[in-house]
Amino acid sequence: MAPGPGKASASPAIPVVGSPQALRDFLRDPIGCMRAVYRTHGRIAALVRGANDFIFVFGPEFNKELLANPDLFHATGFLFPGPRKSPQRRLTHGLFSMNGEQHRQHRRLLLPLFQKKAIEPHRDALVAITDRLLDRWQPGQTRDISQEMMELTLRVTSQVLFGFDEYPLAAAIDTVVERWLALNSAVIVMGTLSMEDQEGAYDQMLQTAEQLEQQMQALLERRSLRPSNGNDILSLLTQAHAEDNTRMSDIELVGQAVHFYAAANHTTKDALTWTLFLLAQHPQVMAELHDELLSKLRGEAPTSAQLQQLPLLERVIKESMRLLPPVSYYSRMNSEPAVLGAYALSKGTTIVLSHYITHHMADLYPQPERFRPERWRRINPSPYEYLPFGAGPRMCVGAMFAMMTLKISLAMILQRFRLTVVPQARIDRKITTTLWPRHGMPMILWRQDRQFTSSPVCGDIHEMVELPAEPQRQTLAA
Repeated sequence: MAPGPGKASASPAIPVVGSPQALRDFLRDPIGCMRAVYRTHGRIAALVRGANDFIFVFGPEFNKELLANPDLFHATGFLFPGPRKSPQRRLTHGLFSMNGEQHRQHRRLLLPLFQKKAIEPHRDALVAITDRLLDRWQPGQTRDISQEMMELTLRVTSQVLFGFDEYPLAAAIDTVVERWLALNSAVIVMGTLSMEDQEGAYDQMLQTAEQLEQQMQALLERRSLRPSNGNDILSLLTQAHAEDNTRMSDIELVGQAVHFYAAANHTTKDALTWTLFLLAQHPQVMAELHDELLSKLRGEAPTSAQLQQLPLLERVIKESMRLLPPVSYYSRMNSEPAVLGAYALSKGTTIVLSHYITHHMADLYPQPERFRPERWRRINPSPYEYLPFGAGPRMCVGAMFAMMTLKISLAMILQRFRLTVVPQARIDRKITTTLWPRHGMPMILWRQDRQFTSSPVCGDIHEMVELPAEPQRQTLAA
């Protein structure tokens, strides 16, 4: 893939967006920035050219080139390596920031822990955690569903990863994880621009990494003092290493735990939140889905076998993650000079590809801003056209478990409660590690009376989703 001198000189020039302000715009609003770049410049454009190239590429062809060739295009994970022997450096020892043989070795050990046979025993824990959450809900209450889904996924992650559910400690760690990841992203982007405030953000990042490492070590120590049923991920991982005559170091254990915490909590929480929002705003789809749930489950939580008997629920989840993918973009960096498409890249170019932009391409998905689960009856996109969990050799190992969590939780919530968005709520986007509603998702809880009604909302959600102009209603007999 490395270009020769003649090939490089013949490569077309990459359009340049043109100023440091463009990268600041990306930091502040990645989706807004990428939408503007794509509309103006098409499928490739550079925010920065020079010593630290920073480019955007959009569409399945570029996605495939980048994601199918991980030895050339390394994952950066927006984690800054930090000084040697520092907490920051140690916390980068996780699957999502590893490359090469190290990544392949760790992935081989982790992948079996997330296969169907391994995750099915967690079904009962998922049901119990969701039941406890719903038992607190009362008709007539207004709740921030984003926060409710965060509590649910934090409890699930704690139970599945560590073998026990301790929400206050999990929530405290998650707050620090979120801040640490945001600071990593800011430091890397500001370093590309040599922005003046990089040093302050860098110091904050190192301090936050030290705090996070201490919290995660405390959680691991607490876990070691408690009995385990042996089904949690860390127990299984320890067993896998023992059988392989190897042992995961303490550094690797803490790093992997932090990475899984970040990935599992936020992606699943946001997928649940956006799916509940989209269903609330599309009463006809919600009515059809409730019919399916009622006819197959009759008010009960789905068994593992029944998860495969809910085709509309699966289509709804797929369409939600197409329209509002929790992970909206990845970054890669080429380990040597390369050609991407017809374009020559110098070594060390930062390349951003976007799930969000790919999922909103009209030639792949007609009426891309519309929530249309029925489209999944007819389409079968390639892994590089639809990639909510990534694609290629680095595809998310936890995708199957995430889908199981989404299906069980949604099936239970929607059978017990009808949810409507608070009228005139402001729904704006925010991206740190994932796409989430900046001001939360205020929703009113009702007993499930099948009187499905949408609400008028404001905010930049209207840039991403084509919502009905007037509130819609779908009433079904009980």
